[in-house]
Parts: sequence; structure tokens; C-alpha cells
Amino acid sequence: MALKQFLVPLDDTIEAVSAFRFVLENFGTEKNILNILWLGEKCGHPEKAIDVKLENSMARLDPMNSRYRIMIKDILEKDFPDIFTQINVVSIDPLTRKRLVAYCNYSDILFSTIEVYQSHIYPLFKNYSVGQKYAKVCCPKILVDTDIQTTDNVVMVVTGQNSTISTVKQFCHVYSEKCSGKELNLLDLQKFDQRASVKNAQKLLVEYLKNHVSSPAIFPYSGEDEKRLSSILNLTKNTVWVSPLESVEELKFIAKKV
Repeated sequence: MALKQFLVPLDDTIEAVSAFRFVLENFGTEKNILNILWLGEKCGHPEKAIDVKLENSMARLDPMNSRYRIMIKDILEKDFPDIFTQINVVSIDPLTRKRLVAYCNYSDILFSTIEVYQSHIYPLFKNYSVGQKYAKVCCPKILVDTDIQTTDNVVMVVTGQNSTISTVKQFCHVYSEKCSGKELNLLDLQKFDQRASVKNAQKLLVEYLKNHVSSPAIFPYSGEDEKRLSSILNLTKNTVWVSPLESVEELKFIAKKV
């Protein structure tokens, strides 16, 4: 099985660890690389950084601050002692949209809690969401709730044809085995369009996804209220949100609607 490289942004909050745990629970038994993008207070004494030596892998936790390093060390040794995934910590300084995109181009998927993404990553993209400059970024993001326990279902957000196609292909390449038996719905947030070319693109997208999940469905959003939308998409705390890295439409939608 090909090695995969994941990026998980963490700040100083305990809740952010949910995304870290989620990746290890789903991919930790494979020889992958998990890079933590550290967004919190940096270590004051990097020479004292803690390396966690596990039976089959290692975690290098510089430049995390001492409190967070100890917490991650404790989680790894108690809950994930048998993982094969190598863990590193990286810091992008200064954290800018251009630097983040450049780094993500060499990652397969960015996993984050909704709160961490909203606080740290969203501001980098919010003023550039309609631009085409970064349409070829092929590192999708997966957003999860801080209380996620497993994967009940997947909502894949469609925000534009070019970025969506790249996201779908990369997601299927990395994640499709984890979707076995799971419900997958495509939430189309694009402006309603009845053109034949748009309908054909939607049909091709669903047909492509059928190679990876049993019965994907596409839902063009048209102003449904929260209760109706939650019922249609079967939203829970264990819903996994998938979307292009550079888009912000879905976060605005999640914050307002779900």
C-alpha cells in the first residue's frame, strides 16, 4: 500500500486533538506520515523537545510547547502504542496563504476540526475564495467535529467544477477504502444552473464516485432550512465534511446552517 502524507493543524486547545486522533484511528496502522502543523505557542527550549519512541514508529514533537507535547506523548503511549505512522511537527512562519498552499501541495489530505480551521486557516482564504489561481491545489481538506467518534457518513461539498474534480479524485485515492458501507452525499453549493453541460458534469461526477462507494447522491442546495437539510444529509456529530482546500463557502454554510 502506497505511503500517504497527512497534515493536521493543531493549536493550544485540547479539542483540536480530535482531528489528530481521527487520523491515527483511521490510518495509524499503515506506514504513513502525519505532519502536525503547529499553530500554538512555540517551545521555549527546543533542545528539550520530547521524541516519543513507539514500537513501530517515532514522533518528533519539536516545536510544540511543553504542555501540549506531554499531552500528545501521553495519548500516543496509552492509546496508539502500536501505530506504524511516523509523526512530525512543522511550523510555517509566517503562516500565509501562499506558504500554506505550497506545503499542502505535498500533502495528500489536510484533516482539521471545524474550530481550528475556522480560527487559523479560514482567514487566509476568505478574501480569495473566487479566484482561480489555486484551483489546481490537489490537497483536499476534511473537517470533523470535536466530538467525532467514528464516520457515520460523508458530505462532499461541491463549490466549483475544477477544484471539485481534483478534490474528488484525491479523496477517492486516499480515503475510499474507509468509506466502505458509508453514505456519501454531494452537497452542491453552486448557483442553481439548468444548463445541459452542468447537468452532464454532475452526472459524470456521480458515476465516478460509484466506483468507490455504492450509492452516492447529489443534492443541489436551494435555501432549505436547517431541519430539512439535516434530515436530507443525515447530519450527525460523526459526519465527515470533504471540500477543496482553498474554498471557504462550505465553512460559511456550516456556521450558518448546521
